[in-house]
Amino acid sequence: MIDVSYEIKKFRPINIAAIPADEKYGENVRLAFALYNKAIQKIKDGYEDLARIDLKKAIQLFPSFHVAIILLGMCTFANGDRIGAVRIFNSVKDSVMREKALNYLDYLANEMDSIDNRDVVRPEITEEEMFEFETSTSTDKQTFKKFEVIEVEDTMENLKDLKIEPVVEEEIREKKVEEVVEENEEDDEIEEKIVNFAEVEKKANVKQEIITEEKRKEKTAAKTIKNARMYYFVAGYVICAALIFAVFMYAMSTNSENKELRDTLAKYTGTNATESTPTPEPTQPPSTATPTPTEVPIDHYAETKKLVRECVKHYNFKQYFNVVELYHTIKMEYVPESDLENLKNIYEFSLNQFTKQNHDSIFSLSSQGKHEEVIEMLLPIQKYNPNYSRIDSVIFYIGKAYEDSKNYAKAKEYYTEIVDKYPDSSYYSWASYRLKVIG
Repeated sequence: MIDVSYEIKKFRPINIAAIPADEKYGENVRLAFALYNKAIQKIKDGYEDLARIDLKKAIQLFPSFHVAIILLGMCTFANGDRIGAVRIFNSVKDSVMREKALNYLDYLANEMDSIDNRDVVRPEITEEEMFEFETSTSTDKQTFKKFEVIEVEDTMENLKDLKIEPVVEEEIREKKVEEVVEENEEDDEIEEKIVNFAEVEKKANVKQEIITEEKRKEKTAAKTIKNARMYYFVAGYVICAALIFAVFMYAMSTNSENKELRDTLAKYTGTNATESTPTPEPTQPPSTATPTPTEVPIDHYAETKKLVRECVKHYNFKQYFNVVELYHTIKMEYVPESDLENLKNIYEFSLNQFTKQNHDSIFSLSSQGKHEEVIEMLLPIQKYNPNYSRIDSVIFYIGKAYEDSKNYAKAKEYYTEIVDKYPDSSYYSWASYRLKVIG
């Protein structure tokens, strides 16, 4: 590593008070010298980073301050930034001072490679070289030779009297103004070209967007039409399939019902379901109770067959009340004995079903105030099924329906029937009470 404390001994502070009050040594130069002295003191105190900041400011104020440039290069090199140090040493404009600066850089490089830096021969920078400037500057070299080296404390005291605000020379200011104007003109031309190019590019982009949007709409419309056709095709196919299936099921159901009806008719009428012509009329054995076919007109057998067919038809369609009514119109003497039992079974089943259905429906009808319909439902039960296990309930609710319909005479008749015929019924007390109410 570079021994900064040893190297800084080569750089001595400048006695600013010895500088004559002349226009050649303006406040910028004085301030640069003060910052240089301040940087030397900071390096001695171990603050190389802060010293580099002061040196950069001094060089900005006084670009021909070669000693400050060399000191800044040394500090940068000591910090490990060799590339930065080379750039700083190369920034010395005077050819003679640049050669000396580069020699000092070589010395620093050799110093880094040496184990003991005290054994290296150090090039000395004379006092005259410390204060050499470019020939273009108006500073007098001999004047700077008269500057005496002072202590650091005096330099720090002199810094208090200096103004920090730099004074820019007129020529430099005019030159900078010209450079700024030229740069602004170039920037304006470039910006104008950029704006023109941006407008052209924007128009092209807008046109491309319009074309792209039109193509997208066309594709969307075509896709929508295609999807609609597909949906219609699928919907039509499904509807056709559903219709075909419905027709098929209806045909199967009709065939099944027709077959069942034919079988039932064949069973109870003695006809063959597969034959289109009727079978011969059954004959009854001669007896005193049942007339023979020769004694009874043939129309009775035909009428009986017709009624039986209707009865079976209603049974197949679960029209049980119609079965019961038709059964009571059939003359049993004209029904063959082999079919008579089956016909009775159909009747008994239908009677029980119709009784149960009608009796269960009266409660909802009564709550809705449909008293006439209640009577219509219960009277057939009393007529066709007098042995019904709940006949007392049927008679009571017929009387109640008449009472609710204001037909008190009929109501009294049915209540009296409950009291007279069904003394053990649960409706006995109710019927007795209603008779007292009606009077």
